[in-house]
Amino acid sequence: MITVITPKRVALNIRAWREHLGFKQHVVADEIGVSRKWYVDLENVKVKFRVDQVLVIAQFFEIPPTEFFKAETDFNKQKIAPPELEYNL
Repeated sequence: MITVITPKRVALNIRAWREHLGFKQHVVADEIGVSRKWYVDLENVKVKFRVDQVLVIAQFFEIPPTEFFKAETDFNKQKIAPPELEYNL
């Protein structure tokens, strides 16, 4: 059976990864060059997003972008925030 990954699932996976990595929303927004409101709306599926925006978020999180397109998140890779950004957590 094929699983369809909806924009809502992608947004939920982005939020789950952000929380898992310990980042605040404003930190991610600043680092990827968007407003905090836009980023919050992204996680709440209130804005449309493009694939390139998802790629930038994945790059910042230092994870493969495919992690956002899974039916369930998998945190077996115990990823932590890069040390140079720990002061923002």
